[in-house]
Amino acid sequence: MIRVLNSEYDDIFGNTLPFYQANLLDRIACRYIIEISIELTSSNSQLVVVGLSPNQLQLYSGSWLDSGFRVGQTVDVNIYNISGSISGTTSATVISIIGGVIELSSLPSGLTNGQTFDSMNKIEVISNSTYNQLDVYSNHVQNGSVGSSESLIDGENTILRFDNLNSLTIGDDPDGVVVGKKSGQFEIYSNLTYNSVSSGRRRYTLEIFVNQSGLFDPNSFLGGSCYKHFLKLSATVNSGEPFGTSEVVFSQDANTGYKDDAYNVGIIDSVLQGVNILSVNGGLNYDQSTNIRFTIETNSTEIQIGAIYVPLDDSYNHNKYFNQSDLCMLSISFSPFTSTVYNSRTNPIGANYTLTTGVVSVISPTEKEYQVIFNPNTAFTNFMESKPEGDRRMIIWFKAGNVNHTIFDGQMNKAVNVWGDLELGDICQFLRHDENQTTPVTDDWFSGITRITEDDLGYLLNFVLNKSIFYKEVKVFIEAYKSATGERFTLEEASFDLSATPVVSGKQLIDLQLGVSNNLPTTSAKKQAFLINDDALVDTVSEYGVRLYYPFLLKWQYWNIQSGVSADFFPYKGQNWFTYDDLSGWNIQITTQVITDNDKTFSFSNPITIRTYEDNPFIEHELSYHLLDGTQVASFIDGEIMEIRAKWTDIFTLDGIDMYGTITIEPEESNPRFLISTKVPHDFDVNNPLQPITGNLATVTLLASNSVQVSCYIDCNKLDLSKNVSVGAFIALNTASSGKFLLQENGFLLTQANNNKIIIS
Repeated sequence: MIRVLNSEYDDIFGNTLPFYQANLLDRIACRYIIEISIELTSSNSQLVVVGLSPNQLQLYSGSWLDSGFRVGQTVDVNIYNISGSISGTTSATVISIIGGVIELSSLPSGLTNGQTFDSMNKIEVISNSTYNQLDVYSNHVQNGSVGSSESLIDGENTILRFDNLNSLTIGDDPDGVVVGKKSGQFEIYSNLTYNSVSSGRRRYTLEIFVNQSGLFDPNSFLGGSCYKHFLKLSATVNSGEPFGTSEVVFSQDANTGYKDDAYNVGIIDSVLQGVNILSVNGGLNYDQSTNIRFTIETNSTEIQIGAIYVPLDDSYNHNKYFNQSDLCMLSISFSPFTSTVYNSRTNPIGANYTLTTGVVSVISPTEKEYQVIFNPNTAFTNFMESKPEGDRRMIIWFKAGNVNHTIFDGQMNKAVNVWGDLELGDICQFLRHDENQTTPVTDDWFSGITRITEDDLGYLLNFVLNKSIFYKEVKVFIEAYKSATGERFTLEEASFDLSATPVVSGKQLIDLQLGVSNNLPTTSAKKQAFLINDDALVDTVSEYGVRLYYPFLLKWQYWNIQSGVSADFFPYKGQNWFTYDDLSGWNIQITTQVITDNDKTFSFSNPITIRTYEDNPFIEHELSYHLLDGTQVASFIDGEIMEIRAKWTDIFTLDGIDMYGTITIEPEESNPRFLISTKVPHDFDVNNPLQPITGNLATVTLLASNSVQVSCYIDCNKLDLSKNVSVGAFIALNTASSGKFLLQENGFLLTQANNNKIIIS
């Protein structure tokens, strides 16, 4: 007979709970007080009848062998009266067992032949021997179900075996031996301490160290669902016997979570403020070290770090003699986090990695910036090279308080192999809003550009490719870059897939287009990016030219979240790009990468300086609203068609030849954004409330030698005036620009994203 008398669970921080509580892959010590004995007690369902001469006890049903008794054991026989007191006792030796009949060397005095014992008048037989082998089945199953010992990962049983229990003395504490296939769970360790014995009943402390194993089953943590620990104990008198096994199952509901959860039931007590991956490609690399920085805010001192590979191919990690910790190369701090190096488990071919951890800066008593450096060994690189794309998933997490925060969860990359600089051609230009074309406007070669927030630009670049090399991809992206450390993060990106381009005499025939979403009129040339052959640049036996055109907006949407932002900008992580260009040491650049079929990368970056709103002290501006009879009003009037006038006054004389302007409108902190321009024709989108006064352009009026006005109609029927709207005006006067200003009735000054904006509505 096996009984589980008590259970408690320890985490690595020394917290002890009466129930199992863990997030994904947390290491937990499950501690059970168990009692094991070979005994049988009569009951109404298990009647025992006395047979004298010889001294026999007969079962109405069942078998003494199945209850664990064997010939040669010494036993204690106790008789209980109806009040529960012992009325007779003796010690005896088991002479023989045949089915339901056991013969003993003696019985307590006073028994009569045929006397029957039941639940009221009891007889108890307890052996002084015990089961010699104990098999411990450990598993994780769904809350609310009994579950089974078969793994939810691959169906395997995870068994820890303890042998020779009869030879233990009090205080002995053998370790369990894992038998059979191990891939049903992560690394498991078990220890059995022999505590005491009383009347043949032996008590032990069984301690099992497990990792919460829901890695491959995130759906089991949705809603109120979660995993719990499952324990089955199976004891055998003699190893290998097919009978006489005693079993018990203990499966108590738990409080467990996946990633980014406060367990199944809990209130989050920590916040991940931002993650920045400091690699050229912005990803986690499997062939070189990658530095990741992240900021955590919490009052808790309980922190821990871990990482694991998540295989997609079941044939790799199912039904194996290795545990999942080895197969998946788990790395976890099995003690509270310190600044140190943690080694991962090693998979069967020798692949592993290290996590070097530390605190970068203390931002406040409750907020710190941490870093982890992921460093794979050569076998790890080779292992990942052998895996197809899509089967290189890695998770890195940081436990703070009751949440395992996701630091990285995605496919690992091969590091960008920057083989050299891209061989440039004769065109490198940034086409302004008024340059509504996709061909060069001058012979100038632009080394960087300075423009104002919300401006639209078209990047035009040509370069030379080699006919002896096959190129698989061209990437273009806008990124924030810190030159002192190499830290960077991508603001937007696009990719041209060249893998299917035909090749003639070594030259890839390239004619690719990508749509660009930017809410510009359909008449704008900045609605589509392209990559094409440029035979005018070069087309020889060994080389050929390619031209890139990539249009983009200098984003201003501070209310949208930008992923991957460096902790240098904390707490800001919006999409106003000026913020990332304004901090000392950081700048914005557009980068073009050409990648060969053997992953060599040729690269070129060009800086972009972004100016903020209204940063020209020499230009004064005024925005006004008018009824069609010319009457100026303070705000829009529902149902009216009105006129918007944007006026700029320069302390210098204006040159109207080079001047252009725009008026925009958008819901406050929302979209879509509509535009009317003095240079790009109106496309007469029926949803656009901004309409030309005449023709298809906004009207430009030179009011004086130093004053200019841009105006248009606005159809208030197309506005939702129950909400604020943002109206802006932009003008380019030679090389000077006055930027967007937003209006609100009370005209207060609002500080957002490090920029002062006048908000009016």
